[in-house]
Amino acid sequence: MKLKVFLVVAAVGFLNTPVLACNVDPARAVMDSLLNLDIPQAQQRLQAWPVDQSNQFMHELYAAMTTLVRSYNDGAGVNQGYKDQALKKLKKLISETQRKLENGDADAQTRFVNGMAEAYTSAILLSRDKKIRAYNHSLAGREALQELVNDHPEMEDAYLILGMFEYFLGSIPEDLKGKARLMGMEGDKEMGLSYLERAVEHAPVSAPEAARVLLLETGLPDAETCRYKNLAELMNRRYPENELFQVTARIIKLQCRIAEAEGEAVAEPVQLNLNEGCRP
Repeated sequence: MKLKVFLVVAAVGFLNTPVLACNVDPARAVMDSLLNLDIPQAQQRLQAWPVDQSNQFMHELYAAMTTLVRSYNDGAGVNQGYKDQALKKLKKLISETQRKLENGDADAQTRFVNGMAEAYTSAILLSRDKKIRAYNHSLAGREALQELVNDHPEMEDAYLILGMFEYFLGSIPEDLKGKARLMGMEGDKEMGLSYLERAVEHAPVSAPEAARVLLLETGLPDAETCRYKNLAELMNRRYPENELFQVTARIIKLQCRIAEAEGEAVAEPVQLNLNEGCRP
């Protein structure tokens, strides 16, 4: 079902000495560093983050994400120690935010963090073949984020994870879809793509990660990949230090040429504007 994609949901970054185009949220600054796989810079930005009671949960969430990304970029395969640390941080977040929810004093940001922590916890557990526990956290995360956007449509960052759920669960083999429906794990591929595109344009923090998922994780056929040719070029310009975007931009351009030469119906590129996360 490709839920393992959550494990690399933060594989992102920025230049070693970045010049931010505008005043961005600290979470977006960390996300930009991760997109370039610049873990030290992400850690520096976490330390510089002015934390108070209003954003403590967000800080803890992106600290956990940074640790999770670090587990995959340790230079010697997956570092299970860092992954254990990330899981511990996420479980702590679930407990803390759940208490707020049960007390009836959880704001939209707390609900967002709760849903995200559930989703990432599910991913780690699934990578360790803890399928039942992963399933429970998946359901909880998806439900939390869906209810959040129903109540607070402005919480655009939730559409990253909601889009991934829809797309990857909608991509399971036909013979498993009946079982997935019974388990409440069905999805819609096209809705997933639309959610991810929405996140690219409107999510102040998750926009670049949504773009990365569209380009690197969806596994679209060559002719359909042309839909994101312009996005690939945009991400290559925006994150020039991330070699994956350089390679992806070249590959998609080549795939489109080959598909056209073979007479395939090639998808028209969509024009997506990456949300830069600028604050007023």
